[in-house]
Order: sequence, then structure tokens, then C-alpha cells
Amino acid sequence: MKGGLFLATGIIRRKTGAETVEDYEGIAERLPIGAGAFGVLALAMVGVPPAIGFVGKWYIALGAVEAEAWPIAVVIFASTLLTLAYFARVIERIYFREYDGPADDTDGTGEITSDVVADGGGFTPSTVSFGMRATVLLAAVAAVALGAVAVEYGQLLEPTIERLLS
Repeated sequence: MKGGLFLATGIIRRKTGAETVEDYEGIAERLPIGAGAFGVLALAMVGVPPAIGFVGKWYIALGAVEAEAWPIAVVIFASTLLTLAYFARVIERIYFREYDGPADDTDGTGEITSDVVADGGGFTPSTVSFGMRATVLLAAVAAVALGAVAVEYGQLLEPTIERLLS
């Protein structure tokens, strides 16, 4: 999930010049697939079901509660809230803020393609390879798909784990 987030951020940077959280305003309108993948991966990191991030946190929290290891349960809960806080800020800017930067050309790519300069800094959009785009989309799909099959996989491994622990 983190690797996918880094790649999504790289795509957004190369296509729009966005470098700070403030620069992510309205990215969803200009780069819908990149913004969508970023959003899915961010929510997976938070631990929103059905993503794999939820399954991992659930099992750790459940184990901590069953073992009465309350400090670990509190850390899991607190880390989830902190992760939600910082990703919610970015997602809010991506989807719920209007872009007020230089006008984009109307070639449908969402990038600045003419002599328009982003923030006066001389930004020129770069190409993004098919492999980079495919990897980000694959990471987003995998984050959800693995979460959907994690319970079945865990049940499949349960007899083996019980044998190892006994």
C-alpha cells in the first residue's frame, strides 16, 4: 500500500507539479485515475474494510484484547486515528476543494500542457510510463482484493498455525 501511495504521488507530481498537500486541491478533476488510486490506497492504510489494512489491524487488535494487552490495543486504535487524520486532510483537498491554479489545456489529460507555468516555478509536465500507472492501479486493486480473501486464507492456515503453536 505504501509503495502504491509513493507511486501515485509520483504520478501526480509528474503530471501536475503538486509538491505539497495544498497543491493537491482539485486533483480528482484533473487526474481522476491517479486520485482514485491514491484515495483507495490511503483508505486501505487507514484500515477501512474491505481493504487488507483492516484485516491486519483487526487481527492485531483482536489478539491484543484476547491477551488483555491493553497498551497494544490502545496503540492500534491511536495509530488508526492518526493515520485517518493525515490522510483525511489530503483526500479532502483532492475531492472537495476547487483547483485555483493555472488553467489546464483541454486535451483531457488533466496536466498543464502549454506554456502555462504552475505557481511561477517553471514546471513542465513529464510523461508517466504505462508500467507506473499499471503498478499503482494493481496496488489499489490488490489492497481491496487481498482484504476480501484474507479471512478465507486465514481459515485455511488455521489448522497449520494451531499445530505450530501446540
